[in-house]
Amino acid sequence: MEMIRVDTPPWDEIAASSDYTLFQSKPWIDFIAEAQNAEPVFTTVVDQNEQVGWFTGLLVRKFGLKILGSPFPGWTTSYMGFNLRPHVSRIAALSALFKFSKAQLGCAQVEVLDRYLTVEEVTAMGY
Repeated sequence: MEMIRVDTPPWDEIAASSDYTLFQSKPWIDFIAEAQNAEPVFTTVVDQNEQVGWFTGLLVRKFGLKILGSPFPGWTTSYMGFNLRPHVSRIAALSALFKFSKAQLGCAQVEVLDRYLTVEEVTAMGY
């Protein structure tokens, strides 16, 4: 699985996802970007050359470090994270996101709040 950054997300397609939240909408992302001096980051989630979902987050700099928040504490924002087809592994998507954020964005930290990730799944990843 891999993440591919997109400049212009397909807002209608993302909004049609069964796991879509208000906090993944264009107006909310624009609000957070302006209020937090953050850069929106949208990726398509690809598995074996098939697009299987989306990730929405924002990139901030704190003390010179890049941090990808989806969301970040203090944004008064609830679940963001992924919009994935039902059969897609959120753990595989999260693992791909961690690799992408380090290799492509140079992030020192990633924060994700996704309502469908469980504590057990994330703990099994070593977090």
